[in-house]
Amino acid sequence: MKTALDHLPESKQQELATISTILRDTLDDYLQGKTASKSEFRILKIILFGSHAKGSWVNDPVNGYISDYDILVIVNKAALVEEDVVWQRAKEQIDRKFTSAPLGLIVHDLQEVNERLQQGHYFFKDIREEGIELFAATPKPLAEPGDLTEAEKQKIARKHYEQWFESAVQFIALHQVTMQNHWLKKAAFLLHQASEHLFACTLLTCTNYLPKSHNIEKRRHPWFWSVCGIGDVRLQ
Repeated sequence: MKTALDHLPESKQQELATISTILRDTLDDYLQGKTASKSEFRILKIILFGSHAKGSWVNDPVNGYISDYDILVIVNKAALVEEDVVWQRAKEQIDRKFTSAPLGLIVHDLQEVNERLQQGHYFFKDIREEGIELFAATPKPLAEPGDLTEAEKQKIARKHYEQWFESAVQFIALHQVTMQNHWLKKAAFLLHQASEHLFACTLLTCTNYLPKSHNIEKRRHPWFWSVCGIGDVRLQ
């Protein structure tokens, strides 16, 4: 995996180095006084991916578009992925410190990442091929990615589309019923569910990846939509 950041301005290189340090320091602070299994939590890799890794980032605040710093943190245990307090603290500190680019943070454990790579999962395969390693606790590389044929990718995409789009349509139909009966709270809930499922439909169809969050804002990540711009060929 690449490690050089020389395609980025010096200011961005320094910001990314600081982001990497904050992520690790936040976990170290959290582990103070922890015992048993939590004391073994470790960050194994921090990887920059997306537009800043590829050199295609955009900085256009006038028109409301600034590319995120897309960061994948790989940890040693699945339980650490679910320790939201760690990642939220780190993100809040980073967001306060830097305003030049928002932080787009995802966290996965090493076993899951390697399994997805071996299965030919194209989201993680792209990160392995195009990402830049900001930190590594071990020199051991990620697993070699398997290969999916275009037909297999299309089959996966179509399955996601059919499952999630149908579910969204059902929520919309139920929303219409609740509106007709003036059940406004239920109507709002069902409309939110429909929106969430449509986001999931688009992301899974185009990337075969869905963030582990029910927060719609997190699913509106610009990196995913840049991928989806070319992903619709899978449904042709």
